[in-house]
Amino acid sequence: MDKFNIDEVYYSMFLEETQEQIEKIEQDLLLLENGQGDKETINDIFRMAHSIKGASATMGFEDMERLSHSLENLLSKIRDMKININVDIINTFFKGIDKLKYIHSCLSKGEDYVLDINELIEEINSLTENSTKTIKNEIELNGNGMEDEENNCKDIENLDIELSDYENELCEDIDLRFNIYKIVIIMNEDTVMKSVKAFLIVNNLLGIGDVISTDPLNFEKICDEDFKNPFKIVIATEKSYEEIYKNINSISEIKRIFIKKVRKSKKQGSTPKNVKIISSKDNFKRKDISTIRIDVNKIDKLLNLVGEFIIHKENLIQIGDELKRKYKTDPLVKKLVSILPNINYIGTELQETVMSARMLPLDSVFNRFPRMVRNLAQKSNKDIDFIIEGKETEIDRGIIEELVDPLTHIIRNAVDHGIETKEERRRKNKEERARIILSARHEENNVVIEIEDNGKGISIEDIKKKIIEKNLAEEEELQALSEKEIIQYIFEPGFSTAKEITDISGRGVGLDVVKENIGKLSGIVEVKSQKEKGTKFIIKLPLTLAIIQALLIKEGNYIFAIPISSIIETIRVKENEIKEKIHRIGDLEVFDWRNQAITVISIAKYFEIEEEMENKKLFVIVVGHSEKRFAFIVNRLLGEQEIVIKSMGAFIGKDKLLGNIKGISGVSILGDGTFAHIVDIASIIRG
Repeated sequence: MDKFNIDEVYYSMFLEETQEQIEKIEQDLLLLENGQGDKETINDIFRMAHSIKGASATMGFEDMERLSHSLENLLSKIRDMKININVDIINTFFKGIDKLKYIHSCLSKGEDYVLDINELIEEINSLTENSTKTIKNEIELNGNGMEDEENNCKDIENLDIELSDYENELCEDIDLRFNIYKIVIIMNEDTVMKSVKAFLIVNNLLGIGDVISTDPLNFEKICDEDFKNPFKIVIATEKSYEEIYKNINSISEIKRIFIKKVRKSKKQGSTPKNVKIISSKDNFKRKDISTIRIDVNKIDKLLNLVGEFIIHKENLIQIGDELKRKYKTDPLVKKLVSILPNINYIGTELQETVMSARMLPLDSVFNRFPRMVRNLAQKSNKDIDFIIEGKETEIDRGIIEELVDPLTHIIRNAVDHGIETKEERRRKNKEERARIILSARHEENNVVIEIEDNGKGISIEDIKKKIIEKNLAEEEELQALSEKEIIQYIFEPGFSTAKEITDISGRGVGLDVVKENIGKLSGIVEVKSQKEKGTKFIIKLPLTLAIIQALLIKEGNYIFAIPISSIIETIRVKENEIKEKIHRIGDLEVFDWRNQAITVISIAKYFEIEEEMENKKLFVIVVGHSEKRFAFIVNRLLGEQEIVIKSMGAFIGKDKLLGNIKGISGVSILGDGTFAHIVDIASIIRG
């Protein structure tokens, strides 16, 4: 690969734009394969392939240019209806996309690569040259061919190709300028979601005329078992037979098409009345989004400045309160106090705006998985509907980057272990096509991500056997645990109940990574499972890790901050309740919380802070980390406050300024200039 001295700005822009285009092509290919795409989808893929070809040619990347050019040629044939999309074409396209992704990855890292694309280009060119079909030969004719439109597509076999009385009534007021056609479409017997195919056909026809009626009428609501085959349409249009055929035949899984002109155009008449329009093309126009590209470092710098502003704003509010108490009647003090609410409002709005600029929709992560599920399902011979919901949900950029691995492990396990084979599902009287749902939503200041499947669920008995086999607990201990507590053992390193190891999963590596990564993000992960019904993983994450709401506590002369997102409950324990609620089981100190004993961690003891007096009361803060619950014991609560996190990563560690500090993830400067140490819940629990 040749290297070029390319301006860094243009090179960076090329890589960014090309990555977006490659990812979008992959998503659109999946839509086409699932029968959800349309002509506009094909046009979008064509435009993006063309853009990649032009940009890579400009930058001098010959392999990327040649490959995208071959894909563009194939798309051109598909767009012109000279090639029908099939499995071979989709698979070849995915091979091309994988090669483009590999080249892009090497360019991004500044690495050389060795890649022979000639064989793939030959395969693409072969499809382009050999798959071309003449439209005329595909249309079902009654002997005469396209030239004789009068005799074209008359009654064939037992098909009803004439207008019904109801259809005749609908056609009475149609403008005489338009031809009226009756169309009969036969789909393949094994077509899945026939109503979706019918919708795509009607949607396409709306681009060339008015759809007067369909049979069945409410086809969108009919399930496959009850859907009539053939599907009949009456359309008013100025277009020819061939154009109507091309329009319909762009949809996959259509077996035969019959078209008959039931009324010729005559002369200009009145405006159509009583025409039933099934749907409108306007409903399917894509929204234009106005965006500009900004260096992420500028956003981070702006966020730091906003953080400093928040600190000084809090300080200013405290000074205003003190001046008001001392000089109530002073006119300047009154003026200061009157403008403080405005400053507070502006600060809040500024913070929210900058934070939103750091937010990214989860689709940048979620869109990676349809292709992965497709490949895994093919490899394991399983039929899976992969459904994504809420991918527009936004979360902090720093969190998004850490989500890929946990979600990948959970989804791979769902495909490999959770979902049964088609034969197993038939034996259990389940639908052969399984379902995995990946969803996201906002809940207050958190984002909740769920991965749910309708597979075989988690076997509690298999987990118990594995726990005993790995000496993680005794049988007597397991009898005292609930099913929910037993399920938590799946997060132990090396834990797997798979009966055989596959190249997809089963080696016991994965869910411990999920637990660790989610814990680092101050998140919680829960599992709900029902045998033969399925399993659901629930991940709860904070919206952002930069500016957070925290509970301030005081131990001795030190102030600590615990993120609100990790707190489940705060309980005040009086002197006479301390011995009753907090006691020891062996070497472990525990707190009785909602009929379960959870481990106690004293903040004062952990940080070796000398207590000034004997406690008359304590506060218990129940926190969640990953799937576990712990009780932090503290002496004094100061209240909730929004704080700006300042990382100490550059100063903590061996041979660094502050040395090894355990249990602290960062600091925050409060309004009065004092420091609050942000508690690192994950490291305290691990320690």
